[in-house]
Amino acid sequence: MPIMSISEKGQVVIPKELRDKYGIATDGEVMVTEVGGHIAVLPAPKDPIKALRGSVKLARPVSEVIHEFRNEERQREERLMRRFVRDHASKSSKKQRR
Repeated sequence: MPIMSISEKGQVVIPKELRDKYGIATDGEVMVTEVGGHIAVLPAPKDPIKALRGSVKLARPVSEVIHEFRNEERQREERLMRRFVRDHASKSSKKQRR
């Protein structure tokens, strides 16, 4: 296990053998995290969205959740609009009575 020095900026050189083994290009990126009380340097996926695809399992399809949310939002907007019209109409009728 090679021992690496840390620069004043906190930079560490990853040995070429490890960069090659794990596919880390010189212009690539890595993720630095803490795992079990240790610092871990992991190759960053080229497409993080694609890398996470399928990692979250939902009880229902996302399209169903979105459809339900939109319906609830539409109903809420309709209630607010009805209240606004009702309140506005009652204010107008009070002005006309005067």
